Amino acid sequence: MIGALEAPTGTPAADAKYINEIGFALTNLDQAGNNVLRVRAGIGSRINEVDSLGSLNDSLDLQYQQTLSNLQDLDYAKAITDLTRNQTSLEAAQLSFSRISQLSLFNYL
Repeated sequence: MIGALEAPTGTPAADAKYINEIGFALTNLDQAGNNVLRVRAGIGSRINEVDSLGSLNDSLDLQYQQTLSNLQDLDYAKAITDLTRNQTSLEAAQLSFSRISQLSLFNYL
């Protein structure tokens, strides 16, 4: 474009060459602008993906901290009580099953 602007004009051939070179330069500038927009769009989508991954990472970090806190701050008395109650329930269910499974119709007669 610089060469076309610096070239002398005044003759029909020089004017036609000037118009062609300026049109060619403007077409190249338009294509370069479109290429820049395409690259910017690609970069923008990558930045959005990085932001989404960052948010997901923060959420997982919070979840892991809560889980770790729940494990470290365990109420041992409550945990032992729950375990004992569950064991008692299991033993009662097993004993009931074993007694019921030994029954037959002859026991009712």
